[in-house]
Amino acid sequence: MTEPPWRESAEPEAPIVTASSTMPDPRSEPALESIPARFAHVVSHHTNRIAVSAPDLEWTYAELHQRSDALAHAIVDRTGSTTEPVALLMDHAPPLIATILGVLKAGRPYVALDPAEPGPRLVARLNDSRARLVLTDRANVPQTRSLASAPVRVEEIEELEATPSVAGQFPEVSPEAGAWLMYTSGSSGVPKGVWQNHRGVVNHTDVYAELVGVSPDDRFCLLTSCALAASATPLFGALLNGAGLCPFPVRSRGVERLRDWLQQQRITVYHSVPTVFRHLLDGPGADRCLESVRLVRLGGEPVLRTDVESFRRHCRPGCRLMHALSSTETGLISALLIDHDTTLPGWRVPVGRPVRGVTVWF
Repeated sequence: MTEPPWRESAEPEAPIVTASSTMPDPRSEPALESIPARFAHVVSHHTNRIAVSAPDLEWTYAELHQRSDALAHAIVDRTGSTTEPVALLMDHAPPLIATILGVLKAGRPYVALDPAEPGPRLVARLNDSRARLVLTDRANVPQTRSLASAPVRVEEIEELEATPSVAGQFPEVSPEAGAWLMYTSGSSGVPKGVWQNHRGVVNHTDVYAELVGVSPDDRFCLLTSCALAASATPLFGALLNGAGLCPFPVRSRGVERLRDWLQQQRITVYHSVPTVFRHLLDGPGADRCLESVRLVRLGGEPVLRTDVESFRRHCRPGCRLMHALSSTETGLISALLIDHDTTLPGWRVPVGRPVRGVTVWF
């Protein structure tokens, strides 16, 4: 892992060598702005559109902007101007989305921790990240305090939001500043921390939005834990394009409730691992719950030919299935968009061609 800028022992950044290399593309220059700068632009154009939607609340872009601003001021009030990461241990719900934006606006990378993960794993990630501030919600305060030890500071976001801020305008965030620190699955050994800067996140979002045609009329489901890099695509794919973002805690609420929820929320862009997709379609009401979906993005596990066949049986004509090659370390490398007429060679599902700005050597 390349040492991020908040490491006290960090040396000058060295190039990261991977199986693919990002190269300049003559058709488009990479994004040169931070996530908060892009988000502010979106808010100015889509002020009253719904940004985040859940069964018990909805926030417009203006309301999400205001909430995240307040949290950013509170973070700066308590910790000053520093680039150290902020850990988040919160439920998969709208307040987590506002907190992520607040941390980014404060110029800090976020490290999302999933409350459902085993305690020792959370402690290991907290220690490895060297985060000295953990933000949590009321439901997770006891667990967070049991995991964090001195000098780690624990703050409850409900108290932060209720405390008047004394901070002025927070500093402009550089596109090169760290945006997030995510951990790999550990399938090849111990989970590794991988960090990404604002420029990389915005550029990835632009490539993805261009590839699938994201518009403000879209509504994204957010099923993946924000502790995983796969969450960044629907999270920022929605919020940096004026679309709606709809988080659903599938682990606690179950796939059975997901079917009705997808229909109620009028989801147009569906993201999940193939296993969840298979369970979603294995029961009554599967056709009905996908009536509004125009794009299915499966990732994190191998996509099988049978998944493509299920997609064609249950999704309306015109809907497309996106199969891609990506990883926490590299981001999106290649993609194939499959419709009802796409011919697949044999039983393997191809991963398509390199996306814009990426060159792959074999």
